[in-house]
Amino acid sequence: MMVSHLNELNKKQISGFIVKRKQNTAHLNKLFETLVCFCEEHNIPVLELPQDISYWLVIKYVLSQICSNIVVAKFIYSKLTRDEISQYFAGRAIREKAIEKLICGLETMLGNPVALYDAQFHNMYSSTSEPIELKILKDSPKYVPNIITQLEYIRQKRNNVEYIKEIDIFGQSKYYLLISEIKRTINGIRFYNIRGGSFSFIIFFNSK
Repeated sequence: MMVSHLNELNKKQISGFIVKRKQNTAHLNKLFETLVCFCEEHNIPVLELPQDISYWLVIKYVLSQICSNIVVAKFIYSKLTRDEISQYFAGRAIREKAIEKLICGLETMLGNPVALYDAQFHNMYSSTSEPIELKILKDSPKYVPNIITQLEYIRQKRNNVEYIKEIDIFGQSKYYLLISEIKRTINGIRFYNIRGGSFSFIIFFNSK
């Protein structure tokens, strides 16, 4: 079965495979051996990533090298991230633990902690084991990125720079999405509407 899939991929003239083995089991090791043997036979490169290296870092680097300009690279990257996020949702129903997985996945993409809070600022989901306490400072400046959507955000500085988006669900429920600049600065922020089930997220993506 796997070889047939590899043959189909080979017909598309793929450039190579990037893999990460998250579990050391006999079944997965067998699949990896099959992949390596197939690639050796067809002269296809295979890059195995260490556990502490994110796929997204590799994707950013590859796109910056193969795309004709940065605009094209950003467009492809945004498409990939939106496709990745859409996998967390199935139609109108949110799959079990999809939100938790989405929040943790966003931290990997952004390189910064992400958390979701309810209207009373109680933490609902967090990408870290110790969620940051949400507090919106008085007179915190509004931030409106110079893009088509012109959505409004709160940008404030506590221990770190924070971006906060208020999410209103049909006037019935209110949530807050918090991204904290703890690991890296968010430069050239790109904003996308991500909708699924009864939740609506405004997501920040690093463009660098």
